[in-house]
Amino acid sequence: MNFMIRTIFTLVASITLSCIVKAQDVYIQAEFEKNECIILKWNYDPAIDSTIVRIASIISSDDKVWILYDPSQPVTRAQVESELIAGGVDPLNLVMMEGVAENPWIRDYGPVAGYYFDDAVKTRHFVDAVYDASQYPLADFLPLQLASEFGFNYDEMQLNFEPGNLLLDGIGRGFVGDRVLSENPGLSTNQVIQTLYTRLSLNEIIILPSIPECGGGAWSELSRLVKFIDSETVLVTQFPDEIPYSQQVNLLADTLSKMYNDVGRQFVVVRIPASPFGNDQYAQSNDGIIRSYTSSLIFNNKILIPSYGHANDQLALTIYKSQFPGYDIYQVPAQVLADEHGSLYRLAVNVPQENLFRIRHSKIT
Repeated sequence: MNFMIRTIFTLVASITLSCIVKAQDVYIQAEFEKNECIILKWNYDPAIDSTIVRIASIISSDDKVWILYDPSQPVTRAQVESELIAGGVDPLNLVMMEGVAENPWIRDYGPVAGYYFDDAVKTRHFVDAVYDASQYPLADFLPLQLASEFGFNYDEMQLNFEPGNLLLDGIGRGFVGDRVLSENPGLSTNQVIQTLYTRLSLNEIIILPSIPECGGGAWSELSRLVKFIDSETVLVTQFPDEIPYSQQVNLLADTLSKMYNDVGRQFVVVRIPASPFGNDQYAQSNDGIIRSYTSSLIFNNKILIPSYGHANDQLALTIYKSQFPGYDIYQVPAQVLADEHGSLYRLAVNVPQENLFRIRHSKIT
C-alpha cells in the first residue's frame, strides 16, 4: 500500500464519525424520495440552456417545473417561456419566477429541502448554507427568496458548504466530501460534523475524500464519484487501473461497501466507468474534465443520466436500467456541462411533496 493510499485510508478512518438522533424536528429528503417539483435556472447561455430545456421537457410531462429567470436581461420572460414550450415543455406544468444568481449550479447555492415539524404543525423546510459570497454575492439570497415564494420554513446554516456536495441515503445518513473541512478552516472536524448533524437532523454524518485529481474544478463535488440510488445501493465511478488516482477511488468504493445503513443492511456498491474525453484522456488534476455517470438526476419515476458521445454511454444506460427496473430513463447530452465543471445533478433543486412518506425497511428486491 503506497503512501497516498495509506493517507486516504487514514483520512476515511479518522473522520468517519457518527451522531445519534433520538428525536428530530427536521427531516431532510434524499434525491430519490417523492418530489413535487423541480427548480431550474435560465442562464442566457444557449449551450447550457438547451440542457435546461431538455430537463424541463422530461420532468414537465408529469410534474411541475419552476424556471428562475433574470428580469434585467434583454431576453424577456415571454421569450424564455416561448423557447421552453417550443422545446417540448408542457405549459400547464411550467412556472416562471424571477430569481437572480450568478451561475447555473443551483443545487450548490440553492436550499437543502426537507420537512420541519413543530408539535402538530408540519411545513416543508429549506436549509440555507453559506455559499461563496466573494465570487457570487447574489447566490445566498436565493434560498430565502424561494422559501418566501413557496411558504416554507427557512433556516440558516452558518457553514461554508455546497449542498451539491451532500449525498443522502434516505434513512438518516449524510455523506459529504472533505472539501467542507478546507472551506471552514476556523472549525475543527468535529465542529463541522456537529453543525451538519444538528442543522440537517441526520443520524450520521460521514465525510469522504473528494479526490480532486480526477477533475471537476474547485468544488470537488462528491457527486462526481458517488451516487446513492436507494437506501442501500450506491454507484461509484470507476477509472482504468492505469490512471494514478484509480486506486484512491477503488478504496472509496471499498470503504462504502463495508458500511451498513440504519436498518442493518450492508451497502451494495455498483461500479460505473467514467467516460474519457479527447483521445481517451482522463483528468490529471483538479482543473481537468471528468465525465462521470454518477452525476445524474433522479426525479420521481424518471432518471436523467448524462451522455458524452462515447461508447460508455450505452454501458451506463445498461447499468442504470438494471438498477432502476420500471423507471423511465433518459440520456441527456452533458458534454458542455462537464467542460464547465458542472453536471445534470448540480443544475436542479428537488422540492419534496407536501406530505412526508418514508418507510424505513430493507430494500424490496
